[in-house]
Amino acid sequence: MLPFYGIEKKSERRKAIRAGTIHRIARVLKECNWSSLAEKMAHHDNRKAGNS
Repeated sequence: MLPFYGIEKKSERRKAIRAGTIHRIARVLKECNWSSLAEKMAHHDNRKAGNS
């Protein structure tokens, strides 16, 4: 899920861990709105693929 937040490279992952970013974006999975999350992630994937 980290690429969804713009964290794609190993160096970015390390930086995010040191800066506490991972803890700030962490969510309790049981509290997620799964239907809207799926839509947001599909939109994100389509946008990255150039299929706006």
